[in-house]
Amino acid sequence: MPKILLSLLIAFVCHAALAANDAEKQAEDFTNLYNNTCIQYLADLDKLREKLKDLPTLPVEKAALFLAKEKGTAWIVPHQPEPFIIVLMDNRDYCAAFAHRADAAQVEKRYLDVVNHAPKEFTVVKNKDEAETVDGSESHTLSYQWQLPNNPRKPTFMLTTSNDSEAGLQAYIIIAVVTDE
Repeated sequence: MPKILLSLLIAFVCHAALAANDAEKQAEDFTNLYNNTCIQYLADLDKLREKLKDLPTLPVEKAALFLAKEKGTAWIVPHQPEPFIIVLMDNRDYCAAFAHRADAAQVEKRYLDVVNHAPKEFTVVKNKDEAETVDGSESHTLSYQWQLPNNPRKPTFMLTTSNDSEAGLQAYIIIAVVTDE
């Protein structure tokens, strides 16, 4: 009997370790996605559109959910266990990345590593850190800006995560240039 218990314990520990590695890998892949798309091409989103042109797009009716009634395109980025979605709005400095499944804590940690390491000329300003419950599902939203003195254009990064395994999206990041008026 002790051998069976030991075998089950070893199997459980191995499964937990693999799940933790999967969560870290998913968070790393999601971070790499928005770094290599939305952040890297924020100053030239037309170049990003060109790079994404061979990926499949969501049908208009499904893309509407991600576009929030704006005109634009939502691309499907192949990934396991579920694909990511990249969204670019037309005529706006706006890019978003969506993950159906992602470990919220790992995604937040990686997001903070990115936003807190702005180019040296910029000042990092935290705008928001809020937890919210909607329809019984908890989410956490973080928002930061990179600001330059005397420049009205501010790259803004907003991440929302959820630990709810039933949530349609467990992580999404919106990256946009906001202009002071």
